[in-house]
Amino acid sequence: MTKEGTVEAIEIDYCTFYAYNGPYTVGCSPLGLGVKAGAHDGDWEHFTVRLDAQAANMVGCYYNAHRPQDGQWLPADSMPKTATGQPIAFVALGAHGLYTG
Repeated sequence: MTKEGTVEAIEIDYCTFYAYNGPYTVGCSPLGLGVKAGAHDGDWEHFTVRLDAQAANMVGCYYNAHRPQDGQWLPADSMPKTATGQPIAFVALGAHGLYTG
């Protein structure tokens, strides 16, 4: 809301629960020196669609990537969309962050 009390934007959150996050290799994996890390149970993630409150046009989306500093807001004209204009979010194999592709 603005200081005047009018609604500036409408945000729709899509929340997903991932029961397991697989391990990833840290270090020099081509040489076989990597260490497996990061496997853990249960995480919530979210994808936020922001709409202009007056016209209900999509303004942008927030791709959550596990930690707040890894997330990313993208304006509507920069994010991937279906042929009908719906936003797309990708999830990495064995992971659960949401990415642009």
